[in-house]
Amino acid sequence: MKKRATAANNDRQHNRMIMDKLRSLQRALLYSYQAGWIKKDNDPNAEWVRALINPDKVKFDYDEKILSIEWEYGFHPGDTFEWGKDTGSHWIILKTEDTELAYFRGNIRRCQYLVAVDPETHEEFGQWCAIRGPVETKINTIQKAGIVADVPNLTLDIYMTDTEQNRRTFERYKRFEFDGRYWKVQAPDFISTPGIYEIQAEEDYECREDEMFVRVEEPKEPVPDDVNEILGDSSVKPTEEHYYYLKFPEDGSWSITLPATKNKEVDDVLEYKVIGNRLKVTWTAMLSGAYIIHYGEYEKTVNVESLF
Repeated sequence: MKKRATAANNDRQHNRMIMDKLRSLQRALLYSYQAGWIKKDNDPNAEWVRALINPDKVKFDYDEKILSIEWEYGFHPGDTFEWGKDTGSHWIILKTEDTELAYFRGNIRRCQYLVAVDPETHEEFGQWCAIRGPVETKINTIQKAGIVADVPNLTLDIYMTDTEQNRRTFERYKRFEFDGRYWKVQAPDFISTPGIYEIQAEEDYECREDEMFVRVEEPKEPVPDDVNEILGDSSVKPTEEHYYYLKFPEDGSWSITLPATKNKEVDDVLEYKVIGNRLKVTWTAMLSGAYIIHYGEYEKTVNVESLF
């Protein structure tokens, strides 16, 4: 169309078409249900920007969608990004639609795994990668001395950003660990789509621990430090027996107080008894209320509901 417009000396019409499509995207970024926030991975200066992500192919072993975003944000095939401030899912751009001139439009695939550069300390991670498989394509067997054995035959398709580090890490015949198995790179491809490093790997059984230098694995959620607390029901009814104990036993003593607004003593409304390292509490009054359990520096507020 551009060649025809140029031949007819009418480039302005073609430019108006491009601007109309760009304006339609900008409106969709404001009002479309498919619009969302994304941010590039591995870029400390990256900011959250608006993009349009439309469904494309959802299969049991992979999820592909279509990304539309303005050119000014500099997204290209091979880039990985986080989609959504709340969901935290990561995606890799596989291919761009070259015929779209108004804005960047390309296919993206869900990434669920990271490349652990250092398998011992896990201090550094490489790019996010999208994995399809393991897939069983055929079953090969060998027979020797009356013994028949199957040859490892599972295969993986892995898509990651084309970087020098990834090329060195996943050279042909290099081995790595994934899902508790050893795999060997069979066919790396960095030519078909600039920016994308695609490898096909096959299950392998000859790998030794001293050959291992990389693992592909799911990212681990940070584990919060264990915090001690008083465990037990926070909402009770009158006449019911309830037990409370410390999550991690410590030296101390149990006590109970009532909120300052109550004009009653503890013994007027409840009974409690220490049994080993547990506290047994029974609210005896036929009315609603609340009490606070103390053990050293820890405390827990318990609300007493109406009997009816």
